[in-house]
Amino acid sequence: MENIVKLGIIVPTWNSEKDLKPLLESFQQLTCKHQIEKIVFVDSGSKDRTVDLLCEIQKIPQNILPIKVLQLDRDKGYAHALNQGIYTFNNYFPNYLLFSNPDVIYPRFFLDKILEEVKGYETLNIGIIGPRVLAPIGNGKWQEENLRPRNLWGIPQYRPKDQKVYFVHSTHGASLLVKKEVLEKMGSLMKTIFYIGMNMIFVQEQEKPVFLL
Repeated sequence: MENIVKLGIIVPTWNSEKDLKPLLESFQQLTCKHQIEKIVFVDSGSKDRTVDLLCEIQKIPQNILPIKVLQLDRDKGYAHALNQGIYTFNNYFPNYLLFSNPDVIYPRFFLDKILEEVKGYETLNIGIIGPRVLAPIGNGKWQEENLRPRNLWGIPQYRPKDQKVYFVHSTHGASLLVKKEVLEKMGSLMKTIFYIGMNMIFVQEQEKPVFLL
């Protein structure tokens, strides 16, 4: 019997009313193999009906999503909202936490597929996994957001043979799957996130060290 992976989801929201329906519809079919223990929506003082809609969904008898709504009085940034969501797990983390923007639509069985892919890299001890993210560019076309020029200290790196710039696939903050061991080791999560090429730097609260992943 295949091992069941336990997962949690944290979604920071701010005036995200129009994004909730497609997001929640995609959440309904994220997995058919594993267990989503809790979905935490952290709202940073929305002025629209974001919180009202989430509370209404919570009360629907047919709703199968384990939703928790956390309301903040004002917007202190994406990382702060993620931290507040992490605190709701009280250090009892599931195997993975999915950090998601509210305007992301996931393909069917997304979690099953990405967790299956990770199995082939277990010896590398990967702590954070990011899928390819596509963004609409008009006329029904999509563009990959993860493909970025490879940089070294801000300087583009060129291939020796043809002097073309290297492009690499990097993680994207719109959707990150984080292993519980990363959170356990770091304590609370980052206060600020910076992206440098294909690396990710987590800067924690002032009394915490800086981690490069």
